[in-house]
Amino acid sequence: MISDERSTSEGKLTSERTSSNDNSSALADATLRYYIDGILNVDRRLANIAIGDAQTAGGNRQGITRATNELTEGDADVTSGKFEEAIMDYAEAWRTALLALRRS
Repeated sequence: MISDERSTSEGKLTSERTSSNDNSSALADATLRYYIDGILNVDRRLANIAIGDAQTAGGNRQGITRATNELTEGDADVTSGKFEEAIMDYAEAWRTALLALRRS
Protein backbone atom coordinates (compact mmCIF):
# COMPACT_ATOMS: atom_id res chain seq x y z
CA MET A 1 0.00 0.00 0.00
CA ILE A 2 2.81 2.40 0.70
CA SER A 3 4.11 2.09 -2.85
CA ASP A 4 0.58 2.73 -4.19
CA GLU A 5 0.29 5.89 -2.09
CA ARG A 6 3.70 7.07 -3.24
CA SER A 7 2.90 6.56 -6.95
CA THR A 8 -0.43 8.35 -6.49
CA SER A 9 1.30 11.28 -4.78
CA GLU A 10 3.94 11.44 -7.51
CA GLY A 11 1.21 11.38 -10.15
CA LYS A 12 -0.54 14.32 -8.49
CA LEU A 13 2.73 16.28 -8.30
CA THR A 14 3.46 15.60 -11.96
CA SER A 15 -0.07 16.61 -12.87
CA GLU A 16 0.21 19.81 -10.84
CA ARG A 17 3.57 20.69 -12.43
CA THR A 18 2.16 20.12 -15.92
CA SER A 19 -0.83 22.30 -15.09
CA SER A 20 1.47 25.01 -13.75
CA ASN A 21 3.64 24.87 -16.89
CA ASP A 22 0.53 25.08 -19.07
CA ASN A 23 -0.62 28.18 -17.17
CA SER A 24 2.82 29.80 -17.50
CA SER A 25 2.91 29.02 -21.20
CA ALA A 26 -0.58 30.43 -21.71
CA LEU A 27 0.41 33.59 -19.84
CA ALA A 28 3.55 33.98 -21.95
CA ASP A 29 1.53 33.46 -25.13
CA ALA A 30 -1.04 36.04 -24.03
CA THR A 31 1.69 38.54 -23.15
CA LEU A 32 3.41 38.04 -26.48
CA ARG A 33 0.12 38.44 -28.35
CA TYR A 34 -0.58 41.66 -26.40
CA TYR A 35 2.69 43.20 -27.63
CA ILE A 36 2.22 41.94 -31.18
CA ASP A 37 -1.26 43.47 -31.26
CA GLY A 38 0.17 46.76 -30.01
CA ILE A 39 2.79 46.83 -32.75
CA LEU A 40 0.21 45.95 -35.39
CA ASN A 41 -2.17 48.66 -34.18
CA VAL A 42 0.50 51.36 -34.20
CA ASP A 43 1.82 50.33 -37.61
CA ARG A 44 -1.69 50.28 -39.07
CA ARG A 45 -2.53 53.65 -37.54
CA LEU A 46 0.64 55.26 -38.95
CA ALA A 47 -0.13 53.91 -42.44
CA ASN A 48 -3.75 55.03 -42.21
CA ILE A 49 -2.77 58.55 -41.10
CA ALA A 50 -0.24 58.83 -43.95
CA ILE A 51 -2.89 57.72 -46.46
CA GLY A 52 -5.34 60.28 -45.07
CA ASP A 53 -2.71 63.03 -45.24
CA ALA A 54 -1.92 62.13 -48.85
CA GLN A 55 -5.61 62.22 -49.75
CA THR A 56 -6.16 65.55 -48.02
CA ALA A 57 -3.15 67.10 -49.76
CA GLY A 58 -4.30 65.84 -53.16
CA GLY A 59 -1.42 63.39 -53.45
CA ASN A 60 -0.70 61.07 -56.33
CA ARG A 61 -3.81 58.92 -56.80
CA GLN A 62 -1.96 55.82 -57.96
CA GLY A 63 0.29 55.99 -54.93
CA ILE A 64 -2.67 56.42 -52.61
CA THR A 65 -4.41 53.45 -54.22
CA ARG A 66 -1.28 51.29 -53.83
CA ALA A 67 -0.93 52.37 -50.19
CA THR A 68 -4.57 51.54 -49.54
CA ASN A 69 -4.11 48.13 -51.16
CA GLU A 70 -1.08 47.45 -48.94
CA LEU A 71 -3.13 48.43 -45.89
CA THR A 72 -5.85 46.00 -46.96
CA GLU A 73 -3.27 43.24 -47.49
CA GLY A 74 -1.95 43.89 -43.99
CA ASP A 75 -5.44 43.55 -42.57
CA ALA A 76 -5.88 40.23 -44.40
CA ASP A 77 -2.53 39.02 -43.05
CA VAL A 78 -3.57 39.87 -39.49
CA THR A 79 -6.77 37.90 -39.97
CA SER A 80 -4.72 34.94 -41.23
CA GLY A 81 -2.29 35.16 -38.32
CA LYS A 82 0.59 36.26 -40.57
CA PHE A 83 1.73 39.03 -38.25
CA GLU A 84 5.22 39.58 -39.66
CA GLU A 85 3.81 39.95 -43.17
CA ALA A 86 1.16 42.35 -41.87
CA ILE A 87 3.83 44.56 -40.29
CA MET A 88 5.71 44.62 -43.59
CA ASP A 89 2.51 45.46 -45.50
CA TYR A 90 1.67 48.31 -43.12
CA ALA A 91 5.21 49.67 -43.42
CA GLU A 92 4.96 49.56 -47.21
CA ALA A 93 1.57 51.29 -47.08
CA TRP A 94 3.11 54.06 -44.95
CA ARG A 95 6.10 54.49 -47.29
CA THR A 96 3.91 54.47 -50.40
CA ALA A 97 1.54 57.03 -48.89
CA LEU A 98 4.46 59.32 -48.04
CA LEU A 99 5.71 59.08 -51.61
CA ALA A 100 2.20 59.84 -52.89
CA LEU A 101 2.12 62.88 -50.62
CA ARG A 102 5.45 64.17 -51.96
CA ARG A 103 4.27 63.77 -55.54
CA SER A 104 1.24 65.99 -55.04
